[in-house]
Amino acid sequence: MLVVLVSARVNPRALVATLVVTGVAGVAFVSLTQGSQAYSQRIETLGSVVTGNVTEEGIRSRQIETAAVWRNIRANAITGIGLTQPYLSNVQFRYQEPTYLHNNYLWVWLKFGLLGLAAMGFMIWRVLRTAARGRARCTGQRA
Repeated sequence: MLVVLVSARVNPRALVATLVVTGVAGVAFVSLTQGSQAYSQRIETLGSVVTGNVTEEGIRSRQIETAAVWRNIRANAITGIGLTQPYLSNVQFRYQEPTYLHNNYLWVWLKFGLLGLAAMGFMIWRVLRTAARGRARCTGQRA
């Protein structure tokens, strides 16, 4: 969304084109997936988070998942376990791989170790720094 806002300052046509493409993609996505049981369950789950009707089972499965990931991180903190090695977990999800991880920062640490986590932090810092400089350049301020 930040890209859209920055491009709108430079070129209003880019904003219109981006919004049209995003709208068409959204309508196509909903049309193609609304009959899917997995999609229906995901929408129901997201709705339960918004309304506060989160199940105890959902919270507990995340706790079990996170505990399993931490066990694997402790065993391979520096180097990680690599992309092809699955982590061991007792959590089984109906519509997901059993090794799906809900925390991206832990996933990077698990797979790539501390070096990967540092690289990801560096990338995030560079993106934020570049965005701040671009915004300052557009507004005439110094970053």
